[in-house]
Amino acid sequence: QSLILESDRGPLVISGCAHPGITRIVQRAGKIIDRSPHLVLGGFHLGGTREEEINKVISELRDNSIDKLAPTHCTGEKAIETMRKEFQETFLEFGAGREILI
Repeated sequence: QSLILESDRGPLVISGCAHPGITRIVQRAGKIIDRSPHLVLGGFHLGGTREEEINKVISELRDNSIDKLAPTHCTGEKAIETMRKEFQETFLEFGAGREILI
């Protein structure tokens, strides 16, 4: 399940656990809203995924011009750490109890 919310900064995509693939979800959301999401947040379902696949997902997310990225739980520690390094200033730490002001 995923959710698209509209905000003053642009659309937000919230993923429960991205079983179909986070890039497929982001691409489909982009078609629905006719622009790139400002923020993609939630579980990206990459736990246990090989580094090559994580890097492919990162490249595809960059191609979708996302402003902010906040991966959580089922994304997996390895993928979260790689995304933290790759996205730097656009990466948001997120998890249970955290709040993001949009």
